[in-house]
Amino acid sequence: MSTPRHLGRYRPDTEAIEDNRLNRGGGSRVSISIRDNTNPRRKRSNTWMFQDGRVKPRQSRIDHILNASRGPNSSRRKYRRSGDARHPAEHRNTARSSIGEGTSARREKRHRLVQAKLPFDRLSEGSENLSGDSFELRKRNQHKSKSRPSASIHKHRRTTKSMPSGVTVTLRSTTEKPLELFDIFTPAATHSTTATTSGRQVSRPQQTTSKRPLPNTSAHFARPSTEVVESRGNFEDPDSFVEISLRSALAFGMRRSREGFHLPETSWIGHGRILDLVNLLSQQTVPIQPYPCHIVGIRLDASLPVADFQLHIPTICDLLFENATKPSQSNDEGDSTLNDLTRFVCSYVSWSVTRAEDDTDQILLYIRSQLSMLMERVEEYCHLRGLSGLGFDRRLFGIHWFAVELSNRIALARVAIKGESMDEIVLKDATSDQFSVNLMARLLEFGIRKTATAFSLGAPSSSTIERYTLELWLALIHVTFLHPCNLDGQASASFTFWRLVMDSLDQSNRHFPSVIHEAEFIFSVIFFLSSISSISPLGVGRNERLLKAYWPIVCRALALLNLSPEVDERRKPSQATLAAKDTYLGMLFARCNVLVFRWNWSLQDNSGFKQLVEILRGALKNRKFMNLLHEQSEFPRFITQRNLDLLRQFDAKDSIQTILIKLIFQKVEDSQEGKQAARKWVSLLASTTTLEFTKEKPPTQKELSALFNQFTIKFILLHTNPDLNNIRTIINSSKKIVDFQSADQRSRQICIRAAMIFGRFCRHYTLPIQDVSIWISEMGHILLAEHNAARREGSAFQLKEITTMCALIVASLRDIFQSRAMDGDQTPLPATFPEASTCIFDVISKLLAAFREIDQCLSEVGLLLKCILDLRTHFFPDPPTPPFTREVNEEESQEDYGFDPINVNDLSLAEVMMLDGNEGSTRPYWDEDLDLAKGICELTNAITSAISRIAYLDDGVKKRKDVELWVEIWANVAILCTAHNLKQWDYFLHRTPVSLGRLGDLAWRQVAEPLFLLHVLSGDPKAYNVDREIFSKCWFLSMAADPQHIIPSYTFVLFHVDGLKSPLWEEIPFPRGMSEEEYEDVFAEQRQLLIESVLHNLERHYQAMKGGDNTTTAVVSEGMNGLSELLNLMRHNVMRKAKAPNNNALREYFQYCSEVVGTIHSLNIGGDSRIAPYLADPWVNQATAWLRAE
Repeated sequence: MSTPRHLGRYRPDTEAIEDNRLNRGGGSRVSISIRDNTNPRRKRSNTWMFQDGRVKPRQSRIDHILNASRGPNSSRRKYRRSGDARHPAEHRNTARSSIGEGTSARREKRHRLVQAKLPFDRLSEGSENLSGDSFELRKRNQHKSKSRPSASIHKHRRTTKSMPSGVTVTLRSTTEKPLELFDIFTPAATHSTTATTSGRQVSRPQQTTSKRPLPNTSAHFARPSTEVVESRGNFEDPDSFVEISLRSALAFGMRRSREGFHLPETSWIGHGRILDLVNLLSQQTVPIQPYPCHIVGIRLDASLPVADFQLHIPTICDLLFENATKPSQSNDEGDSTLNDLTRFVCSYVSWSVTRAEDDTDQILLYIRSQLSMLMERVEEYCHLRGLSGLGFDRRLFGIHWFAVELSNRIALARVAIKGESMDEIVLKDATSDQFSVNLMARLLEFGIRKTATAFSLGAPSSSTIERYTLELWLALIHVTFLHPCNLDGQASASFTFWRLVMDSLDQSNRHFPSVIHEAEFIFSVIFFLSSISSISPLGVGRNERLLKAYWPIVCRALALLNLSPEVDERRKPSQATLAAKDTYLGMLFARCNVLVFRWNWSLQDNSGFKQLVEILRGALKNRKFMNLLHEQSEFPRFITQRNLDLLRQFDAKDSIQTILIKLIFQKVEDSQEGKQAARKWVSLLASTTTLEFTKEKPPTQKELSALFNQFTIKFILLHTNPDLNNIRTIINSSKKIVDFQSADQRSRQICIRAAMIFGRFCRHYTLPIQDVSIWISEMGHILLAEHNAARREGSAFQLKEITTMCALIVASLRDIFQSRAMDGDQTPLPATFPEASTCIFDVISKLLAAFREIDQCLSEVGLLLKCILDLRTHFFPDPPTPPFTREVNEEESQEDYGFDPINVNDLSLAEVMMLDGNEGSTRPYWDEDLDLAKGICELTNAITSAISRIAYLDDGVKKRKDVELWVEIWANVAILCTAHNLKQWDYFLHRTPVSLGRLGDLAWRQVAEPLFLLHVLSGDPKAYNVDREIFSKCWFLSMAADPQHIIPSYTFVLFHVDGLKSPLWEEIPFPRGMSEEEYEDVFAEQRQLLIESVLHNLERHYQAMKGGDNTTTAVVSEGMNGLSELLNLMRHNVMRKAKAPNNNALREYFQYCSEVVGTIHSLNIGGDSRIAPYLADPWVNQATAWLRAE
């Protein structure tokens, strides 16, 4: 069974829709205004969903630019870019003021509106409708609008939004106006073209000549023309016109299978005659005795000797000729008798073998010669009367089929007489093949799409000529495919059948007004015959098709056309003609795409595929690898979606180059070769031309697609050969595609994105990214040099562009570090150590100095530094939180065994244990970590400058976000530098984020200081022994934080590092067995009890000091300083939030402050000179009054 290559099987009623729609692209050539019905006041959520339901943060503006084709300065709201011109959006409103104008004025204005949206010239003077909507559709919508206006209007809006506007061109042979679209597709040798047929060159004559004379009618001798039509009308021959539009039928409405279709039982095939013939030719059944026949006084039956039958053959041929040449109006009763006669002749020829008479073989040769003479008489009769297959009736078609059937039976009988192999004779018999070609040629003249109308006739009568021609095509197919037929046999039979079809195309007398008509006719033959090959010999549709791929016939259709966009400068075609040509070229590529991925045409044939690639590559090369007008300038979806599996899946939006790339990979898969075999094919698409895209001469949207396409080829070359030397060669050649220093902004964005994508490929194939980072660093230095020059002489717009480019540079490297596998599941890649050579520290230091005041660039630098430091933690993880000292059993201690008691809370011991456990994993990266630390250490001054700038900003959401980012960065920098003794902890503990802000800025302090010290203790607990008072004061500060800045983790980590050995924290009610997550849930409830326990410890030591115990002086001083910090921050928060709206969290905080102050009042420490001023301050009464009012 034939299985589609896409995911899942499509229903038959949707197959025609999927295979008959051209790529509409990204809308870069079409202007469609889609109104957003969402509430503009509604706030957007900050998160969005993965496809698997996981929540991830919304992309930043820079991330959106890196993964989108449109730049930050793209003025899509003001201008619509199309080709070489930019058209103001004000044209959208030109048709709104047409009330009171005449019909012709409104029509002209409507035409100008369409011209503004699509800058195409008129195709002809009489064409007014360029939107592609038919006149009948518009009249039908107008009729519906009278009865149901609302439904009609909404339907029309949905139609105009979902379908892009375009130029609909219909080519007829009945018009007399010559047009340039024929000339632009006609090859240079207009008088003679060459098409390849079955490995030989067939010289094709002029289009105006034919092998047989045609009836002298205006339909055949009119000059070809092109026009935009309003209604297709009711033509006698559906094959006489061609439609070129974005909504054109690629597969001519044919379905991939005819499952569910069946011919009527009264039909010729429904009687089982084809099945009997196929079984006989396959030698699965023996010949049956013919039924007697009486005609013109002659009695014919099975007992007739072969020699006597030979004498009746000339008479039989005369009777058949006379019957075939009767006028079509005469339907006398002799037709049925003649049908019995032809059936007897065919059956008797097969039955004669069983008679075993002498000279049977010679008699069969005589019968074949008489049959040839009969068909020559028929051909001469048609020649004299100028008859083509279009004017044939059932009699003429029937005698052609009689010749095919009888010749096959004669060939089979001679095989049986000689005892030869059947396969060597039946499939390659020259006489039967010639008769089959003659019949096919007549059927082609009758028309393919005309025959296909038999599918829409419901249950046609037995006299329907369309159904009869359909049955003849089925008979020709099944006579070729004999049973049993394996896969190799099907391929051989398909080759034989398609070869006969191509010969019939040469012999056919169908007149083609242009090469477009001929190419479209060949494609209609391909899809029609492939579709009906799924019908069984009994006329029942199946899901499996018999006809397999045969690419020479496709190449023949493509070779007829001039696919080069170069035209004669002396007669430059209009924009509408060029747009129509691009549309038709997209149709040709899309048909190849549909044949492979929808109709399962194999690309295993090397010779056919080579010829196909040469034609399609020539079309790309001649247009300088630029996309079509209706295609979007963007990287393919298998790159933007980071899914290389899409290379082997169908996508209707693929550009022509992407289609060719997918065909190459599908050919490799069909041939069961490795992807390295695709390299030689893809290399044919590579170009060494340097694109001249500069600021002075920026590229158009169409020209920009060449840059996308050239980079795409480089990506594919790396994908086919992921090797270190190959990546260096490819990147060096990619740098030469466009000169980054002189390139315009959009070209630079594409270069930056290309470097980022190269990094993704390197991460996907576990290749080093040094070469990519060097390229990124080079682009960064160019931008920094331009920024320095623009600060002196440039404009604000230039500075903004350079700033955006610098942010893109930094974000691209971060994307590489965080890249996932380029597969369908987006599998996380194993972390790689961020080597200093890949971190572009030289660029980062200059960016921090140059863009210190620009949030966009500063945020991206912060995200990159955080990403680098987070990657390091995968190889140098934070030490585990030190456990509390376990209680030692007095009855049995370690001293009884001759050992000193081991303090498991000793930080040096914990460090040794940590290094012993991770020595094997950290040692290989120790030297790399030292280089990373040296690079980070050089950025300390720049980082502190950035933190200081944030500290002086006003408090807000953006500031709090940057605070968390940069504080964590500064803490990790301190941990990294001190780990390699590049700096000591004294340096960082005295240069905390608090020291970088305003003096006395408590709002900044309660945010930054606990967060910084928390990261320090988590990363290196030894820092606690450097200056314990800093950490204890910060603990008091954290206990006074408002509800928005509470950090329970700091208390948890600090108490574990200290082990509750400090005199201030003795015997406090701290849960020792909880995890950090569990403690965060209960911290709010225990904070009051915790601070009161510490205050009572401080009170006890304060009383001891007053009693003369000098050992508690240091403890009391540390506690009093911390208590001062607590009361100072409480006063700040209460006075700032006293006028804030009431809420539960604020009420609880005020209650907490009042209870803490009440506890201090009740203790002697409240009377100390260091504490008393805070208690006498009006803020205490203000908090109490606030609570009383509430």
